[in-house]
Amino acid sequence: MDNTFEIFERNNKLIFFTKGNILIGLFIISYFTSSQFKSVEFIFRIITVLIIIISYYYFYTQHKRYQILNGKFTGNIIFNKNDLVYNNRKIVVTEIKKIYLRTSDYRGKETDSFRNMFTTRMSNGTNNLLDLTLKSDEQIKCFFKIEFMQHESLKPFVISLLKNNSINFQSVLDILHLDEDYKVNLFQLELNKNETN
Repeated sequence: MDNTFEIFERNNKLIFFTKGNILIGLFIISYFTSSQFKSVEFIFRIITVLIIIISYYYFYTQHKRYQILNGKFTGNIIFNKNDLVYNNRKIVVTEIKKIYLRTSDYRGKETDSFRNMFTTRMSNGTNNLLDLTLKSDEQIKCFFKIEFMQHESLKPFVISLLKNNSINFQSVLDILHLDEDYKVNLFQLELNKNETN
């Protein structure tokens, strides 16, 4: 399992040009200008029909497209058993005062956004969060990308956090997506086995 994750720095732009936004703009322009110019009304109607056909194509294929990256990748986080490496800076588990890890997103995850017909249905996996406070009161907060099921590679690091009392058991279950009783019991057996060794 790969324990290296790409750090993602978000853009704060609210509006950015996508194919869907451009098609909506063209549709609005052609709709309002077709009644203004009677001599080319037929051409505008053809353009409007073409835009509608393209729109339906986008609607019916949205489940096959990934979300557009609204930002850039700026480095890596490596989660090892007893430390994490944040952009080539090693941080040992014992230096961590408080940590929050959200690993609910992964590349290819189906999203529930139906804001418009041009919204994509597959996540790019960059909505995962590392928010930690070191014992020196330094704070590090970043988003990172997870590939499908890559959160499993966090298990050794998260177990070390649990043993160091930097995180509670419920948070470990959330990070590792252990939501079924059977998986929780297997994980508890694994923890008990590690403690006896």
